[in-house]
Amino acid sequence: MTLHPLPAHGGNMAWAVKTFGRPKEHWIDLSTGISPWAWPVPTPPSSVWHDLPCGDQTALRIAASQYYRCSIAQLLPLAGSQQGIALIPAVVTARDKQRLRVAIPALGYQEHRLAWAAHGHRIIHYHALSELSSLITAGEIDHAVVINPNNPSAAWYSSQDIIDLCTLLARNNRDSVCVIDEAFNDTRPETSVVNQLPQNALVLRSIGKFFGLAGLRVGFAIAHPHWIAALDQLLPLWHINGPALHIAAQALVDTPWVENHRLRLQQHSTTFKQILADRFPQYCLHASDLFITLKGDREALFQLFIAFAQHGVLTRFGEQNSQHAWLRIGLPGEQLSPTLDRIKMLGSLL
Repeated sequence: MTLHPLPAHGGNMAWAVKTFGRPKEHWIDLSTGISPWAWPVPTPPSSVWHDLPCGDQTALRIAASQYYRCSIAQLLPLAGSQQGIALIPAVVTARDKQRLRVAIPALGYQEHRLAWAAHGHRIIHYHALSELSSLITAGEIDHAVVINPNNPSAAWYSSQDIIDLCTLLARNNRDSVCVIDEAFNDTRPETSVVNQLPQNALVLRSIGKFFGLAGLRVGFAIAHPHWIAALDQLLPLWHINGPALHIAAQALVDTPWVENHRLRLQQHSTTFKQILADRFPQYCLHASDLFITLKGDREALFQLFIAFAQHGVLTRFGEQNSQHAWLRIGLPGEQLSPTLDRIKMLGSLL
């Protein structure tokens, strides 16, 4: 079966319904990596619907500084981390007035590559942090992007490893930028660099994944104030709506829910990974705390993607090269039992 074009991102239920002819209510969507359990949103006051969000982000900034354990001056609220991905290359281009060499994971969230390429920068791919370190040492790059944990590979890196890379990059180029995408990082705060923020680091965080509130479109850039000021100048008026400002500020300070949710996601991820490992031993499995990624033969994984879809489970398929591919599967949460039933129905098809 040939499916072209595949969706550029997960969560495209309109594509799934049109392609496979199954009504939306009969699907289990595991294609995004968004938490299957959302923070319970209370009814916002009527004023946040009625009044313009006229730039007063104080409550959100205070809540975020407490949650991320950084200073308010290092924070910039964004309309999702995606907005930061789009803006950072523009800031770098405006500052340097030249096209530079940017190291980006060969397997990683592709919006980074698209954003830098749109500004004319030369993309250099790397496959591991050791390779990135070698590129920096050899003076072959000017800037770098690190995704921690990586989406979709689920690779985790220690905060010290990333800080060392930032230090090495700054030593070779004092004007360097290291973008650190921590959109899926909330379950393991010890791996974040926000508490030991290097001068050349721009960290991106997201409310949508861990809190299960992707529809809010709220995220943050965390960096030294000179980067925050440069990014802030590019933001449009009222770029975050009033209800989102209010809800995100409340979610970030709900410490009991956050702590319980971290544990719940970690336990659920471990359980689901073992189930998938038992059912699909022919693939290499890697787990973040919000999704599981299978790696292996391209054609076999594509057929698995199709088989899942034909049984009403939407996953996320991507190619590494002509022979190898990956299949990202989000956590099913309360839909674990029906998901397992549908996996069993695959039977001899696989």
